[in-house]
Amino acid sequence: MNGEIAWSDHGRDMLVGERSEIGAGRVEDAIRNPDQDIAADDARYPGRRIAHKIIEMSGKSYLLRVFYDSTPTGPRIVSFYRTSPIERYWRPE
Repeated sequence: MNGEIAWSDHGRDMLVGERSEIGAGRVEDAIRNPDQDIAADDARYPGRRIAHKIIEMSGKSYLLRVFYDSTPTGPRIVSFYRTSPIERYWRPE
């Protein structure tokens, strides 16, 4: 991924509260080194992508989904969350 990673206000706000255990480092790593990177398939947000990264937390595997906008200056993080049903969101290549 080229360019500096930027954060939307909403994305930055998500680092506080219930999602704070994920941390900015993991979120940014998902964009820099995704296990899978897919188009968001939402006509309302052209250029929006989703970076998938399998992470371990408390001895359990989760899929970290990071929604970001691909911009000329670099990715801009919009939102993120972790989920345990990895196969629900993983797309075969």
